[in-house]
Formats: sequence, structure tokens, C-alpha cells
Amino acid sequence: MSSQKFRVVSHRDALRFAFDSLTKQGVPDSDAQTTAEGLADTDVCGVDTQGIQWIGIYCQRLEQSLISANPRISTLSRLLASQKSHLSKKH
Repeated sequence: MSSQKFRVVSHRDALRFAFDSLTKQGVPDSDAQTTAEGLADTDVCGVDTQGIQWIGIYCQRLEQSLISANPRISTLSRLLASQKSHLSKKH
């Protein structure tokens, strides 16, 4: 059994923790908010392999410049959610 200790926090507190952690590393507010929501929502959905537990690693990688706080992201193509769902059911 793991000796790692876990603490239960509210969704709002998890959002705030992730947001504050990311903005301290230079991530713009809007990107930090989007990322924090994704991490906290993942935990709420019960996906234990992702979520807030990664915030420390993300911040460490930001600090070491292994990932960018201001990446240039562009969308090459878009699929509607219904199209993606329909396509995934065929496989």
C-alpha cells in the first residue's frame, strides 16, 4: 500500500490551487483557468490517472522551460462533438 497521503478538497479549492500554481509560473490567466478547469473536472469525473495530481509536474516543467507558458497553438481542423462520437463508435 502506498504511503502517499491524499486530501479531499472542494472543486473550487482545486481550481484555485491549480490556477494559482500555473499563474505563478507565468501562464496567462485565461490559459491557467482553462487548464485548471480541465484538471479539476477530470478529478470530478473520477479519472484517477489524470487531474490535479499532475499540477506539480506541470509547474516543474514550466520552471525548467521544458514546456512553454505561452505556446503558439493553432487549430488545423475542427470536428463537431457529434461527428467525433459517431466516428469513434465505428471503431
